[in-house]
Order: sequence, then structure tokens, then C-alpha cells
Amino acid sequence: MGWMSIYFHFVPFFRDAVTLLLDHLTHSIMKHRKMKPLELPPENRPLPRFDKIFVVETNEIGHFINEAIIKAVAISNEIQRMPDAVSMLAYLHNIQRLDEVPQLIFLDLANTDCTEVDFMNEFRTMSDFVRDRCKIIIIADDLSQEEKIILSTFPSVIKIIIKPLDVFQLRDFT
Repeated sequence: MGWMSIYFHFVPFFRDAVTLLLDHLTHSIMKHRKMKPLELPPENRPLPRFDKIFVVETNEIGHFINEAIIKAVAISNEIQRMPDAVSMLAYLHNIQRLDEVPQLIFLDLANTDCTEVDFMNEFRTMSDFVRDRCKIIIIADDLSQEEKIILSTFPSVIKIIIKPLDVFQLRDFT
């Protein structure tokens, strides 16, 4: 068996294991605190603030966790995944209509050759309607103070989050 077949064999297992673990932890915490699950009727749920967002994440499990957190906060009607920065930049370069532009991008470039600053320098070359409409949240393991200063100069970067992502960091977007 090659490494790719091993990878594709075990990824679904890990995704299912993470789902079960998160469900078990949530249930245990709620039971310990004697809480009942909060179910809002559909008419009382907050309307999502964004129509379309993208999550750029190379790690399948990391993407699954980030997407679950984003869905829990109900930020968007539609969440799409891009496997890497190159695919996201290619998508943005090929946009023809305004409704194709994502309103928000969660950018997690851990373990890739492309840095957040490289991505933003390339993003700077996009057309005006893409740069004006698209906002970016950077999710990083660690950033130097210099990188944070450079990234804060880009008008499209609206937030820098140091991992792990949680719902409290996203409360401004609901």
C-alpha cells in the first residue's frame, strides 16, 4: 500500500473519530453542568451575515474542525473549501461576476510553502471589485510581530486569529 492509499483510507476514520470525540465532550460538559441543548426554532435563529465564505485549509481534519465551528456560529449560508492558497488565488483571478466573489475567506496556511504575507501580496494584484468585496481572516499557529504588522497594513485583512479557532473569536461576525 502506498502512502496515498493509507492517507485516503485513514482520513475518514480520523474525521469520524474527531466528530465522536467532540460530541462526547459536548455531551459530558452539558451533563456535568446540568445543561440542556439549546434548540432555537428556525424563525428565531439569527440570519447569517455572509452569503458565501471560503475556508483555505490544507489539513482535512483541521478543515473539518474549522468548518464545524464556523457552522456553529452561523456566519454564512454557504461554506466552500479550497485545499491550498494556489487554488484560492486561481479562483479569485478567474472571477467574472460580483456574485462569485466570496465575502469572507478564512485563511489557514500552516504547513504550506505559501506564507500569509505571500498570499496577501498576490491578493493585492486582484481586480478592485474582488479586493473591495472580499475580507480575510487569517488563522495561524504563530506569527511574528513583524508579520502581524505587515498583515495589518492590508485593508482586506479584518482579523488575525492565533489557533485554536473557537466560537468566541467569531462572535463579532454574528
